[in-house]
Amino acid sequence: MSATVLTHLPLLSNLQELSALRTALGRPRDEPLAPNPSREVEKAEDAIAKNKDSSLKSLSLAGKDGKPPFPNRPGYGTLGQPIVLRTNYFHVVPKELLVLHRYIVQFSPEVLSPRKKRRLFALLFECPVFAEVRNSVATDYRSIVITPKELPLDGDSEDFIVTYHGVDEAVPRADAAEHTVTLSGNATLDVGDLVRYLTSTERDASYDKLEEMTQALNIIMARSANTAAGIVPLTGNKFFPMSGASTKISGGLVSIRGYYTSVRRATLRVLLNLNVCNAAFYEPSKLSNLIARHINELQFDDDVSTWRKVEKFIDKLRVETSYLKNKSGESVRRFRTVCGFVKEPQMRFGNSRQVKFNSEYGTISVEAFFKESKYINIQPACRARSLLGIEHNIDLADPNCPVVNVGTMERPCYLPPELCLVLPGQVINKRLHERQTREMMNSACKPPAKSASHIVEEGLRVVGVVEGHSESLVSLSSVSLVMRDFLILALRLLSA
Repeated sequence: MSATVLTHLPLLSNLQELSALRTALGRPRDEPLAPNPSREVEKAEDAIAKNKDSSLKSLSLAGKDGKPPFPNRPGYGTLGQPIVLRTNYFHVVPKELLVLHRYIVQFSPEVLSPRKKRRLFALLFECPVFAEVRNSVATDYRSIVITPKELPLDGDSEDFIVTYHGVDEAVPRADAAEHTVTLSGNATLDVGDLVRYLTSTERDASYDKLEEMTQALNIIMARSANTAAGIVPLTGNKFFPMSGASTKISGGLVSIRGYYTSVRRATLRVLLNLNVCNAAFYEPSKLSNLIARHINELQFDDDVSTWRKVEKFIDKLRVETSYLKNKSGESVRRFRTVCGFVKEPQMRFGNSRQVKFNSEYGTISVEAFFKESKYINIQPACRARSLLGIEHNIDLADPNCPVVNVGTMERPCYLPPELCLVLPGQVINKRLHERQTREMMNSACKPPAKSASHIVEEGLRVVGVVEGHSESLVSLSSVSLVMRDFLILALRLLSA
């Protein structure tokens, strides 16, 4: 199931909303929020409409009864009351001399986890072939890489061996998985061709790489947000700053405001569509507190069916532990993935007192394993396996809470939830409770003027537009500009 994301569009047209937006942005009441609709664009649109009308006159639209199947248009830009509409679009000005190179990426064995695939792309970009474009390469983190220069590949394609290791590992482990990454299919995309197509008023104008170019620009415009620290990217070019606005909702979740971006083609220009959206994330806290909130606030009964619901809620959750110490006595951070509770029938949903395991010192419970310190004089050969219960001397606050498996089904590793810290930035991909859905909608629904101020004050910065310049496009040696004012359209209200 996909993440729960609510998107809303701020379209401003009435005077009250415009006045509220001016106040939010700190501008004088009489200062225009954006220039008038572009006369140059209007002339081009008029010419295009005229060419289309002339071509349609030579075609017969009559049906079998001699009547046209569709009503004729009453007139282009002549009838109705003219109005202006401020939209959540921004004008992007790319450099015409920019030529992009598009490559296809394949992994063997196939990587299904988005988190691991994102990490593999980062490791791939450390290869020498990316040395000259390392600070400007862009990707969709699925199968496409965009560069401003041609890569020095050995032929039409080249294979690279990438050894996986996590961000918390300085070097790969001895048993780390190796992946063969194939880079192929250099396709050139000339931005000048796109500009010439968009500025043409001829009815037969075409550009055979239109979709590929639009996709490439989307990938490039998302590069800054995709690589910035503190911003969580979701599928569909949605980005959520962890330091931004958030609202607690029931059951251990938090609604966080983010932004959705999309590059669109228009007459004479390229546009950036920027929307406000909200998504539900797990609240960063001790896993034991998250479980307690989920049960208490959603009023679940304390029975087996409740623990099954909780298990589904926390499954695949990423957590951090820091109870281990190094030789200097400093905490060692470890990152784990929750694999539910105890699955063995005889210990199903067992807590720290009930779950026991065999060691060289006999059978011991999880609670005693963390509390006792009698193993301090073990032999060095046994230290690796017994280190977990040596110097901790931890008294568990809630030994009755079921332990969680942070290993695998084949090789389980059981920990008390109170020793696990839920990592921030984890969106929930499960169906929300009815109460949570209602609270999500209440936190996401804002007046258009408020959403518009969020876009200008925060949204542009999140997607890397600083003082009118796109950091993603500037990194590609392109003198690129993103207008910070909302795009204004000229519309007409037709009478009924």
